[in-house]
Amino acid sequence: MRASFEKSLADLQTDYVDLFLIHWPLPMHYGGDFVSTYQVLEELADDGRARSIGVSNFQPHHLEALAAAGCSQPAVNQVEVHPYFTNLEVVNFCKGAHIQVESWAPLARGKVLRDPLVGVIAEDLGATPAQVVIAWHLAKGYVTFPKCSSPERQAENWAARDVHLTLRQIERIDELNRGEAGRTGMHPDHMDRLDT
Repeated sequence: MRASFEKSLADLQTDYVDLFLIHWPLPMHYGGDFVSTYQVLEELADDGRARSIGVSNFQPHHLEALAAAGCSQPAVNQVEVHPYFTNLEVVNFCKGAHIQVESWAPLARGKVLRDPLVGVIAEDLGATPAQVVIAWHLAKGYVTFPKCSSPERQAENWAARDVHLTLRQIERIDELNRGEAGRTGMHPDHMDRLDT
């Protein structure tokens, strides 16, 4: 972990980062010992080279293991969240623990953009489907970074801050949740298979 961090600093040509995360708890590697990895992140935070530290893809039992080991609370938990997979167990745990939820695959890898309900709401608001979904994330209080490479899409995504959904629109989008069937990535506890 230390070598990886040093390489990141060198690649970024800086002496600190604002946020450094553990990407997966990786239960199938190193005996599932993500706690000692997180403790290295704490050392990096203590010496100021990582201003904040967090985790990705951690389930409540992973976060509870960190707390039981006396670790500091992660600032962020970056998890898959989108209208087809609201991941409420993790989201609600993080909210209760004051851990910021950051959503990855916020557009369900583009799948949710073709949903008829999202299209209707976009048309009603004079917005794009992507803007509607990003506005849903923002209304939920999530940090989100939709993947895009063109400056035009980046500007479109940024403009989602000005799209304001009604409570009923948010509730209707919430109803698109498919539970585990909506997951597009790997389950953190079962990374040897896709749950889609």
